Amino acid sequence: MQKHGFPLTIDDIRRVAYHFAEQLKLKHKFNANIQKAGYDWFHSFLSRNRDLSIRKTETVSLARGLGMNRVEVASYFDLLGSVLEENNLFNNPGSIYNVDETGLQLNNRTGYVVAQKGSKDVHALSSGEKGETISVIASYNA
Repeated sequence: MQKHGFPLTIDDIRRVAYHFAEQLKLKHKFNANIQKAGYDWFHSFLSRNRDLSIRKTETVSLARGLGMNRVEVASYFDLLGSVLEENNLFNNPGSIYNVDETGLQLNNRTGYVVAQKGSKDVHALSSGEKGETISVIASYNA
């Protein structure tokens, strides 16, 4: 249950069910004012689709979400491989250091979505502009 690579929320699914029933001119008891299927329908939907579950999301900034794609990641590892080869570092791991900076967002609430059971990581996009951020820098080597 994903839209643009990210899982659908409970409200997304309830809204889609309402509009789908309307489009097919199916008789239903969904709420026309809010244009959503009810929570009872949603729980029945989950019981009919046992491979789905409600999961808490891990928030990812928009910039990170856009940068984490197959082309960008492959390009990074190609570049890393060429730098390691050019500097003869494959057999010298003690000379390889990694430094990573990350921002821990405070006041950032994660939401709940419907995802396939067994999914390891369930992400949701965040603008990254709300709340406070604590920066952490770590450095290490083999």
